Amino acid sequence: MEKFDQLEGKLSFATLKQTDTNISIGNLISSSVWMLHPVTLGNGNTPGFNIFFSARNGFFNQILRLKKIHGKWVHATKVLREDKVIYEEIDDEFPRTDEGKVEW
Repeated sequence: MEKFDQLEGKLSFATLKQTDTNISIGNLISSSVWMLHPVTLGNGNTPGFNIFFSARNGFFNQILRLKKIHGKWVHATKVLREDKVIYEEIDDEFPRTDEGKVEW
């Protein structure tokens, strides 16, 4: 998201391509994990990622927000399928609005 924010209105297909990373995973066995690609968090204290993936059972979107607070990384993430939240995890220390909500 930081790369996207740096475009500052200079949106085009060419500039958008500079903000994404595509990784082909191939086939995975159900309920398995495979570490594929290291991700650089950059120099900031609030990196954010919008992750899109497809599987045999549909298309999914994961929103991942990280914040460095007192030298420790905390996170908030949720996975959506067809705009329905199917998984959500928020660290207790992750900052929230006055209403107690995460600013996704």
